[in-house]
Amino acid sequence: MNRNLKILLLGLLCAVVAYFFLDHPLGVWFRQDPFHGDIRGIIGRGEWFGHGYGILMVMLMIYALDRANRYRIPRVAACAFLPGLAVVLVKVVVNRTRPRSFDFSNTIDQTFTGLNFFTKMSSAYQSFPSGHTATAVGLAVVLSRLYPHGRNLFAFFAVWVALQRMFFESHFLSDTICGALLGYFIAKAFLPRGPLSWGFDKIENAKTNDK
Repeated sequence: MNRNLKILLLGLLCAVVAYFFLDHPLGVWFRQDPFHGDIRGIIGRGEWFGHGYGILMVMLMIYALDRANRYRIPRVAACAFLPGLAVVLVKVVVNRTRPRSFDFSNTIDQTFTGLNFFTKMSSAYQSFPSGHTATAVGLAVVLSRLYPHGRNLFAFFAVWVALQRMFFESHFLSDTICGALLGYFIAKAFLPRGPLSWGFDKIENAKTNDK
């Protein structure tokens, strides 16, 4: 079986299990604000890797510290921002109440309010899927190709983002899993199977040969 197909099926299975068995109890637990002090602060700071300003910081660091890969910055931006854009399109069609706005005396299926094409634009109904997680995973995927030795660190940052979104009651666990799947596959669509390039390698090689 194709590796990407395995990831898709496993991810969907995890999302289904999370929806039916974990979203509600975890939502109740996070509502109780289980962490305090420094731990709460550390969790809260995880958002940066899935936020626009965090992506900008990463691109600036690549530009400043890795001159050889400056021309790959547009690919990094595409892999990070496009998953977030895709999530926005889903959110305005599929409405799900955020944990912070949900009455947990109700059942988890009541978080979804149906297909409401651009009719409920309030953030309170834009829980599904997690845009920050999609962005973080997309960024982690492209950075892992660019800097393979840091893939575990990038994966950690993406998980940190997902945890932050759940802890502050912005998303349910299934939202973050679905966001991660979107981020992964959209980013992979922009990455070749071979060495990371975007048609610029030939230009660079041509310049080298002309010297």
